[in-house]
Amino acid sequence: MSDKMENMVPEGQQPIHTARFRLTPAAYTQLNLIVQRRGLKKRRLLTLALAVGVTLIYCILTNVPVSTTILLMVTEALVVLPVSFLMDKWFLKLYARRSQRLSPAALDEQLFEFYEDGFRVVSGNSTDGFVRYNRIVSLARTDDYLALFITDVYAYLVMGDAADCGMQELTEFLQRKMNGKPLENYRTH
Repeated sequence: MSDKMENMVPEGQQPIHTARFRLTPAAYTQLNLIVQRRGLKKRRLLTLALAVGVTLIYCILTNVPVSTTILLMVTEALVVLPVSFLMDKWFLKLYARRSQRLSPAALDEQLFEFYEDGFRVVSGNSTDGFVRYNRIVSLARTDDYLALFITDVYAYLVMGDAADCGMQELTEFLQRKMNGKPLENYRTH
């Protein structure tokens, strides 16, 4: 059987659940907020490690005394963490501005059809390929959306109030299909 045939919905099968979604600037901003939060600790630790590493290499190459090297690295850590926090806020503002310029094609309403083995997305005159549930690496929930992450930064968003079965039932259905992978919670209330 070819890859193309494996990615198709079995003939005659009806979707178990359906949901609609329309990308808006608010949805795009929420998705980017999730992506930013998911990588926050890793990004900050990497930034700190790089800054301290560069300082350590400089101090070794220039024969700076050990006490001065330690003082420089501690001072650097105290400066890098707040700067990293400010950079995160700046990136979120950048994403928010970018989301206001979404292309009209991205704003088409999408219909999600959830089947026993996977889901597909229909928007306008096009249909995305069939996505098997084992390709979903994680689920994330905000107040308004459920994000189905295919990679660390690429996700499908489903509107919370649009699912025919209710968001809680759809979330539980997807968690069962994903063998109980945890749900990341980004709800504020």
